[in-house]
Amino acid sequence: MDNHNQQAPDPEKFWPEAEKMLDKHFKLQRRKKIFALAFIAGLLFIGTTYLLVSEKTSFKTTEKSVETQTMASSTEAHEPKANTKSQSNKSVENLGRNRNNPKENATSEIKKDSEIKVKERHKAHTETSVLANSKTGKLTDDKLNLISNQVNTPHINPSGNLWKESEKMKENTGSFESHIQEKSTNASSVTYHSLLEEGVLSSTVPFIASIKPIKFPQQENEAQLKAPFKLNSDLKKTNTKGLSIGMYFTLQNVSKNIQAEENPEYIERRSTEEKSITSPGIGIVVSRSWNNLSYGIGLEYSYLGEKTTYDAYSRQTQYTQTGSWQTYTHLVTDIDTVYVSGLQWFLETQVSRVDSTYETRVDSILINKYDPSISDRNSINKIQYMEVPLLLTYSFPLHKFKIGISGGISPVFILSQRGHYLKQDLSGVESIEDKKPFNAFLLNGRLGLDISYLLNPRVRIFCNPHWKTNITDITKSKESYSQNYTVWGFQFGAAYNLY
Repeated sequence: MDNHNQQAPDPEKFWPEAEKMLDKHFKLQRRKKIFALAFIAGLLFIGTTYLLVSEKTSFKTTEKSVETQTMASSTEAHEPKANTKSQSNKSVENLGRNRNNPKENATSEIKKDSEIKVKERHKAHTETSVLANSKTGKLTDDKLNLISNQVNTPHINPSGNLWKESEKMKENTGSFESHIQEKSTNASSVTYHSLLEEGVLSSTVPFIASIKPIKFPQQENEAQLKAPFKLNSDLKKTNTKGLSIGMYFTLQNVSKNIQAEENPEYIERRSTEEKSITSPGIGIVVSRSWNNLSYGIGLEYSYLGEKTTYDAYSRQTQYTQTGSWQTYTHLVTDIDTVYVSGLQWFLETQVSRVDSTYETRVDSILINKYDPSISDRNSINKIQYMEVPLLLTYSFPLHKFKIGISGGISPVFILSQRGHYLKQDLSGVESIEDKKPFNAFLLNGRLGLDISYLLNPRVRIFCNPHWKTNITDITKSKESYSQNYTVWGFQFGAAYNLY
């Protein structure tokens, strides 16, 4: 009794669910730790990404500020010195006239600055025009004055930010002036049209004046000079080559045609009791393109077959037995002895008697008899294969879409054969796996449409309707029938352009 009291109690006896609750508790603790680690990792990833993005942004901002300071310094360095006495007198009159109107005062300041710039540039342009006229004969003072007036016409911002607008106009005027001075160093290349174009652009969009002109290829310039309204597509096209790899999923409807010179009942029953199926597949393709023409090779896995819906009857032999009694008569000789006067005599007498025999006859006939073993084996027959498509495609590009026509052949390798077919004597079903009625190798012919959409320069998605059929017979020559499969389907996938 004392030993029993000293033993520790078993918790499972008092609390049977303790083990399950402890396991659940420890699992919950592990999940909490995993979630906490994932949350910390996510915060670290977000913080790192934010720091990298902010560094890139600050770096870009620094570059922009440096460029702005460089442009401002270059503009101030190129400003010429000139006498501004007459302009200052006019500005005094304008200030006296618009003293009580702040907007008009701001406008007068803008006009004053622009007029000063015009006078300063007019003197520089006068010197430049003499050199330009002596060499090219195209640039005159009147034209330069016209350009200056177009550039320096003040634009008043209706929102009231007149001082900001004035600063922009000053920057534009300085940038235009620097361009004019650069043009004057090479007077043979200065034309009225180039200066007019730069002046109009710099006065309309301030930052366009600093953009360098685009140099088009010599071939395109010559073609545009000869035919200015001719489309660019009429110019000489360059050859485009590329290599792409794609992966697709296929969904296809499988039907077949079966023929035989003999046993029409067998052919009719198989044709009516075997239905077409829809089989999935998967494949990869590698294609090489040259302009609108491309050729490719692929590897595709799928299966052919049919769904069997055989009726539960088979052709069986039935035996019939018939019998009858046959009667006949025959003579029976009866011998008897008698004694006459001590002498023994033999007497023979013939008696006609009737007798019979039972005759049996056995006959056999073929009948359609209920057979549940046939319906129990109804299933989908599968002829699994690996196909190697060899295709040639010609495409018509339509913006980001591309539509093409493809054709080719494809070797087919049979991997496995499973299912059941009716026996040719219609006595039941037989296993395809045991009999193996199909060849291990055959050829398919293929035709199709290629419809694709370009997501980006590297990736495109496609949906390709296709049709294929057996060129060679799939059944072995020893079979008394022949059958060929025809497939209609769609390929859905994506391709990646390697280059």
